[in-house]
Amino acid sequence: MTAHWYGGGMTAHLVQKRTADPALPSLDTLLDGEALSQWLAAQGQSLVQRKYQRYKPGTSCVVAVELASGPAFLYGLAEAARPKLDKMIMDGPAGSVLAVDHERRLLLARMQADRDLPALRNLPAAVTSMWSAEAHLECRSLRTLIHKPQRRWVGVLTRQEQDPLVIRAYRRPGFIDAADRYRLVRSLDAVQVPKVAGKSRNHALLAVSHLAGSPLDRLVSTAGADDQLWSAVGAALARLHDHHRSRRSRIPAAAHARPSGTVALVSALQPTLAPQLTELLDDIDRRCPVANENTLCHGDFSADQVIISPDGVPGFIDFDRAGRADPATDLAGLLATGLGPSHGSAAMRSSSFQAVLAGYGDVRPIPDHLSWHLCVARLRRLADPFRAAQSDWACEIGRRLAELRADMS
Repeated sequence: MTAHWYGGGMTAHLVQKRTADPALPSLDTLLDGEALSQWLAAQGQSLVQRKYQRYKPGTSCVVAVELASGPAFLYGLAEAARPKLDKMIMDGPAGSVLAVDHERRLLLARMQADRDLPALRNLPAAVTSMWSAEAHLECRSLRTLIHKPQRRWVGVLTRQEQDPLVIRAYRRPGFIDAADRYRLVRSLDAVQVPKVAGKSRNHALLAVSHLAGSPLDRLVSTAGADDQLWSAVGAALARLHDHHRSRRSRIPAAAHARPSGTVALVSALQPTLAPQLTELLDDIDRRCPVANENTLCHGDFSADQVIISPDGVPGFIDFDRAGRADPATDLAGLLATGLGPSHGSAAMRSSSFQAVLAGYGDVRPIPDHLSWHLCVARLRRLADPFRAAQSDWACEIGRRLAELRADMS
């Protein structure tokens, strides 16, 4: 058999060509940077950057890319899903399907061909439909921020003489759930959060207000976040957790990603890690503490979900997963992703996180069992390097797993 590097040449995971997932003949092409560039070149396209990738073993693999000709996505399917591929080809708007490899069951298309996100078929028309004709919406530009094919699209709508809006496109079931979760924070005035400015059930589309400022993760990367700012973030998060205090029983559970889902994905991508992952998940389950409390939580809290206004006030965005949970989950999510180069147990002792806790503690009691929730948050995010299409995703996953196991020993 031919040995083959996944990820573009610098990953540490050596797999056997065409044996990783026999149901997906396109997988070798999609997950190998050089092979994908060659395939795209044969279709007259030039790869600029991978943006996002998702893999369901035995079912499908999706890769969002930036081509020299603009954004696009690739979709590889198992034989059982061939009818879906045929529908995408037949139903795609004119010019949206760029190439089809029937032997590999592989499609290259513009976002307009994403049948799971109905608004993308004609996005300007879908956006306009959220308001009445009397509203006289004058759109200057509509810019894509994120496209996770078949899951979600997020962009910014610039308007004449009005503040911009963030436009969020969903699958139809996801739209109903997201609208309900944004409703949880509509009366929150103690923290800056987006307010729903328009919606279209038919197009599964939400428009929410735009929070002006700098994402906290960008400030962290440029050393622009000091302890005073971290303290303000902690206090703002505590105020969010205190919202709806008298109505907690009516709040749906937060839509946290399941650690078991990450374990299954990483085990499929790197089978040699499967025993360690199973042991780690069992260990975390055994150590599960008694629930501390349930209150309104962000549900997917990290530094990129925090916007610092020009006058230094933290605001929070992206409430698709908001709901009732142990407040320690939000603190652990921030700690697992956004305090600088260290995301392990050492981060809990950092001055930045101590400042977060100080600000939080000024508003409400600090929740218990943060160390356990941090382990869960780190396990949930173990596959993030793969999903973010990092060229060294295999090395990075292995490094993170080794660090997590060491911290739990």
